[in-house]
Amino acid sequence: MSSKVAIVTGANMGVGYGIVRRLAREYPASFFAKSQAAEDSQKPLPIQIFLTSRTPEKGEKALKDIKEELKNDRVLKEDGGICELRYHQLDITSPDSIKGLIDYLKENHEGVDLLINNAGIAMDGFDSNVVRKTLETNFDATLNFTDEMTSVLNPNSRVVMIASMAGLLRSLKLSADLTRKFRAVDSVQGAKDLMSEFEEAVKNKKPKELKDEGWKPTAYSTSKCGLIAATRGLAEQWRKDGKLFVVNAVCPGYVNTSMTKGNGQLSIDEGAATPVKVALEDLRGKGLAGDGGSKELSGMQPSGGFWQEGAEVEW
Repeated sequence: MSSKVAIVTGANMGVGYGIVRRLAREYPASFFAKSQAAEDSQKPLPIQIFLTSRTPEKGEKALKDIKEELKNDRVLKEDGGICELRYHQLDITSPDSIKGLIDYLKENHEGVDLLINNAGIAMDGFDSNVVRKTLETNFDATLNFTDEMTSVLNPNSRVVMIASMAGLLRSLKLSADLTRKFRAVDSVQGAKDLMSEFEEAVKNKKPKELKDEGWKPTAYSTSKCGLIAATRGLAEQWRKDGKLFVVNAVCPGYVNTSMTKGNGQLSIDEGAATPVKVALEDLRGKGLAGDGGSKELSGMQPSGGFWQEGAEVEW
């Protein structure tokens, strides 16, 4: 009997670590597991959850720690459960690293059923260098990696983009013209064009001129706004292309991690709650309708939405 496969990026610490641990706990009883049941037995198929990170030493240690923490839950294969945790090195900014993972998956597995794009950065300061590095990881690399992974995604697989409430249009309060442009995005390229426009404005404009054009001087929030727009665009592209993949953006909340410098109010387990819900639960009929939210195709999960605190919210 084959296993389902889940990939979680940037998972050696913080929210990604919490997502791996919570996935293992919740998968066996989840809708996703039941929908992937073996036809001959109607029992949920086992799942292999890959914790990935740039640094193997940190990733292997995280894997060991999570396994120890889950012993009493009896969800892991070695403890009598149906979940298997594994590690694979991945740097989403490295083409060679991405190729290494995909080659491994093609050689050893029938495909990937769940992809959670958690890898991201938050830098101090604001200038063209900070903007470039932030967009490189949070936007460019995330979308490129997702595009490369479509070659191994199975039909009805789910993709979860870890975004942020800081990227909501109502939070950023961009100009009316920019807000209209973001809401009109219906392709990944549309989102890329807006991020290029932002980057060029930062390079060539003084802070006051940047604000006069309607932008806010924040690299992280703007990168996440772009990712939410790209998620909507990607969902629309996949619908048009007839690709049976589901993609949604999610805010984990203000989590106490190194990224928030310890100021977050939520634990990593609490931060993992909404990402794991969107990954594993039956969301049909629970999304927003129309331009403000996700769309559903017959029999499919809602796709293209933004989820926060367990519910889809208007972007």
